[in-house]
Amino acid sequence: PQRLINYGRIITAAFAIIAIYLDPTQPAQYRDQAQYVLMLYAVLALIIPILPLRLSFDSPVHFVFHLMDTLVLAWLAFLTNELTSPFFSFVPFTLLAMTMRWGFRGAILGALMVETMLLAIGVPDILDGVSELNFLIIRATYFLLSATMLGYFGAYRESSRARLTRLANWSIDPIAGDRKAWLANLCNHAADVMGCRELLVIWRDQ
Repeated sequence: PQRLINYGRIITAAFAIIAIYLDPTQPAQYRDQAQYVLMLYAVLALIIPILPLRLSFDSPVHFVFHLMDTLVLAWLAFLTNELTSPFFSFVPFTLLAMTMRWGFRGAILGALMVETMLLAIGVPDILDGVSELNFLIIRATYFLLSATMLGYFGAYRESSRARLTRLANWSIDPIAGDRKAWLANLCNHAADVMGCRELLVIWRDQ
């Protein structure tokens, strides 16, 4: 997953450079500044895989990089027509990466970051004389729905991982002493794996 996130960041930067080169964005007075920001982001995206941090995949330190992604994309969107900026297409990358890393909590935190970025850009944009409230509502709803769905799958993955962990701890000790106690221990563990308080076993003796 770490490699996937790193490569996703590189691909995002690369295609953004290609797009802005083939079709320069508006307004023209910020065009050079947007290109400089994008080139700096591309350099950082290349450096991160070359100098990897010796940290666990879900370490909180990685939040700094996802915050950087969000701030760079927000600044690029601000420089390129704000709410109508094409760079909003890359914003779900933050949600996907943070969900992969921290599951449901990552999706919620990513949604808060993205919505804050959207309001910071959108509110001044709709107050500058040309109302683009429809863009703000549609984008905000899209990001919230995306975060909700990603959060669900993140929570499901965490639940499946916890169940597999409990299943892996299954007792394989041989029968020693009281067979009823041994069987009761197995049934209790099976009930815990299945998420129920009691378990009914029907045994058909051949």
